[in-house]
Amino acid sequence: MAEIKGLFIKEHIKRLQKIKGKDIINELEKKVGQSLNVTYLDYYPAKLEENVILKSLEILNQSTKYGDKDFTAGIYHFETFIQTFYAENLVKLIHKDVLTGLKLSKAVFGTIFKGGVEVEIIDKGNNSAVINLISSNYQLNHFKGFYTAIINFIGFNADIVAKQISPDNYEYTITWFPK
Repeated sequence: MAEIKGLFIKEHIKRLQKIKGKDIINELEKKVGQSLNVTYLDYYPAKLEENVILKSLEILNQSTKYGDKDFTAGIYHFETFIQTFYAENLVKLIHKDVLTGLKLSKAVFGTIFKGGVEVEIIDKGNNSAVINLISSNYQLNHFKGFYTAIINFIGFNADIVAKQISPDNYEYTITWFPK
């Protein structure tokens, strides 16, 4: 089972508290169904992070801001991630290059997840790539939204076809083009 460092769960909580106030943690814990007293360096189930994101979006009345709730959660996830100190240096490496941004996502996944999350990125040329994501424990459209947000952040639009290959294996065929 995929696990993620508590630091990233805490960042989602801090983002929600910045908008709704410190006491919103009580409502969030009720919606999530457990205490959110997580530590920065310990690992927690990735499903907990996904649940915190989804419940935060419910509290903000933005669950379907971009249509599908899992796609919206993926965008929200990236928007929170990009504000972390962890992402600051990564942004400098991208230089408006989508393929570099996608490849960096593989490196990031390798350092923040534990428990067998595998990412394979295949450059198909002509502003196109295929990403195979195995054992992430998130919903299929979550990372469709996450990758869309990465590409938009870099300054491009994206067309992404998400396909479930098996219960724990997702494939994202991505084409990007100027805005």
